[in-house]
Amino acid sequence: MSAHTLGKAVDFHVNDMSAEEVRQLIKKNINEFEYPIRLEEAVNWCHVDTYTLDCNEKLVTFTA
Repeated sequence: MSAHTLGKAVDFHVNDMSAEEVRQLIKKNINEFEYPIRLEEAVNWCHVDTYTLDCNEKLVTFTA
């Protein structure tokens, strides 16, 4: 667990989908998420965590 996620994060793979396909699916359906999230870009897995800083956007992307 890293400090920026407060324990509310997941790294995952989806069978038969690339990480980029999953990221695009999340972006397309972002309004289905209850809380704002951060989505990591430029990696071959998916990382999603809840975004706890003051932000008016439902989705924030980042690269580590």
